[in-house]
Amino acid sequence: MAIVLVLNEPLSLTSLSALLGKGLNIRAIIKPMGSLLDGVLDEEKPIRPLHTSFRDFLLDAARSSVFHVDIQPQHSLCLGRALLACMQNFLRFNICDLKDARVRNTAIPDLLNKVNKAISPHLAYSCQYWMHHLEHVDCTPDLLNEMTLFFKSFLPYWLEAISLLSLSSPLSSILSALETCASLKKWAKDQEIATLASETFQFIQVFSPVLRESTPHLYLSAMPQTPSSSPLCGLWFDHLQKHVSATSGLPTNWSAEIHILQGHTFGDVSVAYSSDGTHIVSCGQDQTIRVWNATTGQSVGGPFQGLMNSMTSVAYSPDDTHIVCGLENTTIVVWNAATGQPVSDPFEGHTDVVTSVVYSSDGIHIASGSDDKTIRVWNATTGQCVAGPFQGHEDFVASVAYSPDGNYIVSGSNDKTIRVWNGTTGQCVAVFEGHEDFVTSVAYSPDGNCIVSGSRDDTIRVWNATTGQSVGGPFQGHRSAVTSVAYSPDGIHIVSSSWDKSARIWNMTTGQCVAGPFVGHIDAVSSVAYSPDGSHIVSGSWDGTVRVWNATIGQSMVGSSGEYTSQVVSVAYSPDGAHIVGGFNEAITWVWDATTGQSVAGPFKGNVNSIDYSPSGTCIVSGSRDGISVWDVTTGQCVADPFEGHTGVVQSVAYSPDGTHIVSGSWDKTIRVWNAVTGQCVVDPFHGHAHHITSVAYSPDGTYIASGSRDKTIKVWNATTGQCVAGPFEGHEDSITSVAYSSDGVYVVSGSWDKSIRVWDAANGQPVAGPMKGTSGVCTVACSPDSIHIVSGSPDNTIRIWNVTTGQCVAGPFQGHTDHVTSVAYSPNGDYIVSGSWDGAIKVWKVKEFTSFSDICVENSWVQSSNGACFGWIAPWGRNSFHLPIHSLVIAYNKTHPVDVDISLFGESWTSCWN
Repeated sequence: MAIVLVLNEPLSLTSLSALLGKGLNIRAIIKPMGSLLDGVLDEEKPIRPLHTSFRDFLLDAARSSVFHVDIQPQHSLCLGRALLACMQNFLRFNICDLKDARVRNTAIPDLLNKVNKAISPHLAYSCQYWMHHLEHVDCTPDLLNEMTLFFKSFLPYWLEAISLLSLSSPLSSILSALETCASLKKWAKDQEIATLASETFQFIQVFSPVLRESTPHLYLSAMPQTPSSSPLCGLWFDHLQKHVSATSGLPTNWSAEIHILQGHTFGDVSVAYSSDGTHIVSCGQDQTIRVWNATTGQSVGGPFQGLMNSMTSVAYSPDDTHIVCGLENTTIVVWNAATGQPVSDPFEGHTDVVTSVVYSSDGIHIASGSDDKTIRVWNATTGQCVAGPFQGHEDFVASVAYSPDGNYIVSGSNDKTIRVWNGTTGQCVAVFEGHEDFVTSVAYSPDGNCIVSGSRDDTIRVWNATTGQSVGGPFQGHRSAVTSVAYSPDGIHIVSSSWDKSARIWNMTTGQCVAGPFVGHIDAVSSVAYSPDGSHIVSGSWDGTVRVWNATIGQSMVGSSGEYTSQVVSVAYSPDGAHIVGGFNEAITWVWDATTGQSVAGPFKGNVNSIDYSPSGTCIVSGSRDGISVWDVTTGQCVADPFEGHTGVVQSVAYSPDGTHIVSGSWDKTIRVWNAVTGQCVVDPFHGHAHHITSVAYSPDGTYIASGSRDKTIKVWNATTGQCVAGPFEGHEDSITSVAYSSDGVYVVSGSWDKSIRVWDAANGQPVAGPMKGTSGVCTVACSPDSIHIVSGSPDNTIRIWNVTTGQCVAGPFQGHTDHVTSVAYSPNGDYIVSGSWDGAIKVWKVKEFTSFSDICVENSWVQSSNGACFGWIAPWGRNSFHLPIHSLVIAYNKTHPVDVDISLFGESWTSCWN
């Protein structure tokens, strides 16, 4: 009876006999109890007390007297060991005999029945509850030996079973696995087992999307991407024979980034934790609210929509039953957190955008701040304005927060001040001054003694909440505006987010950055919050994603040391095709071997907007806001700097075909031609464009220069005299971003923010082809060496190939980058295309493979075909450096990642990955 009562879920006679029948006649014991237990007469029916009150009666010694069932540790020990034995006896590789790794679990016909046949109820119970029973007994050497055997021999198969069981209960099976690991870590007295439990917890958290969606990719995608220092690698790397998604140069440790929550279609995204830490709520300009499981990252609620208005701020009520959000239409709406239904009419009173909302600690009131420069307090149930408007700020109110006792409200404003208000009367009791730009975010410390503020002056400050005296800061480290700040639950740390696309954690007392930068977002981070237990932070971004981070990991593992993501702004091939040069927005230029990706020169320090190789291959020219610089590739020395003359940013540079001259285009609306050695301007500036020059290119014979401008036109100039000989070429409806000559000099190609590419007769400006339309603006264009094709890169993260004459898109769009493709170039032999992106990666594409892999894209971190067939899942640390089969090389964050993909494993031969 004790065994029956100690179970987390009822099991049948068949299952109990399979678990405990050895040496114990379960049927003989259970069947006579038909008057007390349900299910004893049916071998397959779960056995349970006839009424839950009877179970309570039996476990209460004072009530049940001689009928009392005393659950002892030995019952848990007996059952726990039986569960371990069950897993060791029945778990195996590919237990459900899955045939094709390309097919997601939910798309496999009749998989649920296959799972139920292959994983019996007692095996399923064992996988989910083995540690729940063992945590109630002492950790003995014998048990530790059993645990060691289990981890070293059966861990992959346990994870496989958890993946399959998630088909019927996607949330509970993965949560039970995480709870198992957490319990084991606390219980184990052996450091090796505790470490393995902790590592497995991290593995399940990071790779939970793989476990939920595709069991084969546990082996093909998740295991091969395990950080190299993890002891888990030793458990399965000897068994992994081939794998689809592995890349060399894996991070040593786990990334701070745990989940990317995708669902919002665009930013700006605001985030908050529920008070119990189980859920995350997010809202955004896509007019939706979404609720996520904070542990697994799974969407569990929403999208709540219907108001047809962008949302600016979101918060949970203290009891987690309601969600409040502020809207751009000047109203506030409260939603039922479970159903997603508004619980009242919108709160009306503000006369401009509501920028910030927050609940009082007792949940009775909601405070709001607005672009109408006021703060209001509302009854959270009725929506009645019970206090305010509080007036005093001279500009938009960007942020409001309640003091922990609910007596005060703090506000931050674009007037650069922080004000503290009596929450009942609206009287302003303190004004804090010190920031040099807009105050974007404010928060109280948990004890109410301090207030933290973030500002567009790039700093964070800490203030005495009563006196307004500065007691900390300015904390400096962010390289752009601070958008959001929050205290850790213990008040020791402060988390901040910024336009610089990062989050940081600071020691509240010393102002030292103790963790971060947490990097991964590809646009400004607009909102950040701590989990109630302080172990995690969540961030929302203008990139439309929500990300969950481990707050206890000291560095975000982007690249090798958590440095900021540098954006690639320009790439070019050397004339012999042996090298690739890339310029980054971080004022750094590198040169790599085009085959191996090994760095052969650099970093050359200096700002970069545009870069080009000299025809001799010995020098590199760069244009930037600082002017023009020429570098010797071999020595790394700047051999010509500065070229003086432009009065604005130099946006584009190019060498003449003979290497004697350099042409530059500038925001000062002029084009200049320079002696490439002396830096002397050899002809008067070319005037004619009415706006910034965005791109310049020499004709193949060096006689002419083509220019594109934000005035929407293209012009052709005599390179010697500066006379405009053709143009303006008119037709584009927005700024020209890029111009290029065909290699035979017959055509000029242009790309524009109007989402089109056009081909023009270089001599007379007559349209030849186009407009070639994509789905997004065009950042960059280049012509193939044979003048047959054009390659383009766009803000939609793709590249496309077009026929020069017909204007037809002949290949693409190809996905592989995770942010704007800013620069493209053909190799001199036309076999490869190099692309650079704001995601920090440089990718080399195999032109001959375009038709073979034109159907492959990346969606929600899955490499897949348009019909949903999956070929691999990308871990957070590989999202910018991941290789598609079409790539010959990927260079990211100054590290190289050679391709290692076996196409045959994508399909029915996937099982050969495991020995």
